[in-house]
Amino acid sequence: MTNNKITKVTLGKGFTFDCSTKELKENERFIELNRAEREILCYLIQHANSVVKKDQLLSVGWTRKEITTTSLFQTIRNLRIKLKEDEIGQIIEMVPRLGYQIKVDHFSTSSVQNTIESSKKPHKKKRYIIVSLCLLFIVCFFSLFFFSQHSKKYLHEIAYDDDMNTFIYLAKEMDDLEFLRDYTKTFVTPIDIENKLFFIAKAGKYYSVAFCDKSEQNTCKLTTTKAVTFDHFDLNEFWPMLSLTGKNTQAITLFDQDNKAPAAAKSFNLFLENGVVSNSIVQYFLQQKDHLNWSFSGLNYRMNTDTNEFVPVAFKGGNFSLSRTSVSPFVAEITVRPEFLYWIQTEAELAKLGVNKPGRIEEYFDNVYLSNQTHKSYIVFRQKDMILWFSEELGFYWLSKKNMQDSNFSELGTFKQCTDNLGLIPNSACNPL
Repeated sequence: MTNNKITKVTLGKGFTFDCSTKELKENERFIELNRAEREILCYLIQHANSVVKKDQLLSVGWTRKEITTTSLFQTIRNLRIKLKEDEIGQIIEMVPRLGYQIKVDHFSTSSVQNTIESSKKPHKKKRYIIVSLCLLFIVCFFSLFFFSQHSKKYLHEIAYDDDMNTFIYLAKEMDDLEFLRDYTKTFVTPIDIENKLFFIAKAGKYYSVAFCDKSEQNTCKLTTTKAVTFDHFDLNEFWPMLSLTGKNTQAITLFDQDNKAPAAAKSFNLFLENGVVSNSIVQYFLQQKDHLNWSFSGLNYRMNTDTNEFVPVAFKGGNFSLSRTSVSPFVAEITVRPEFLYWIQTEAELAKLGVNKPGRIEEYFDNVYLSNQTHKSYIVFRQKDMILWFSEELGFYWLSKKNMQDSNFSELGTFKQCTDNLGLIPNSACNPL
């Protein structure tokens, strides 16, 4: 329901927006907005009790030119940053397949107050309508809950470009899938990228991208594999990373050269926070308990980029089991049951060793272990010596089996070896990996 008489609203933590002047303030300090941001924010506020469709916002924000949904996604993202959302959807919520809705804390307008006062008057017919709507809401809620519990599928899409790049997009919602696709096109076009394999996903509240240079056999060159997890504030920072050759982005290669426990499996990924890249390398030691069940312990390393020294910072462990999965398009799944995580170094000791403490995203992942939270990871892609995993809690991460004792984990290469839902490696599905 539209209320064009709304003058001023309170949003989030200390923000006010005046629709009459289209000015945003944070504790009386003006926040600069461009035209599209002003118009879209005002329109959302005037329709605060309803979901606004994306095409409506496109026509409001850009009245005189054709524009793609990428520009709308960017504008919504900019507004979320300026409103200092702690997490996506805190103030401006995306309603899958419908549009966006804003969460307003307080209206300072008499017309709304009159509406509130008049709604307090009892009316039998209104009560019947309210009861009916409540029953309808309950039915819809349980239907959605049932569907969510039984819907075991990730939406995915495979795309190619003229530079021999392959893109695999993964998301649970169509809006997220469209956003990943459109945003990638926007940033890949002006960058000189060729012959790479990308896996791009929305992992819970974070984004995650795994990528590598492709070989002639359409597999990954082992020394080029990387995986990066970041939140929406760092979306613009990710793509320039592709041309970086700093020590953090090459950490796994340096780690292998350092020859630490060559018989162990190693998982590795990167975190991008506020434009700063940090690495996470875990060296795993596995003990098979019985068929498809293992216990594990792992040492988490961080790198001092000045000395190339790898410092053990945490020790973790637990159990996991390998099984078939009904979640498309994945090959198989493991259920991980963490049992412990201990910090080896204090923050002061890390600082003395020239190693940064874990950032907010990495702490979020560590809490999965600290809380002993059972979680699942899925095999997305595998080849000899290398497996790409995906987890809603952890995003993408690579597992290197290079030089690993086959007796520990040989099932990873042979389990469901004829399954290749993405069709990335021709004529190899039934060959042992």
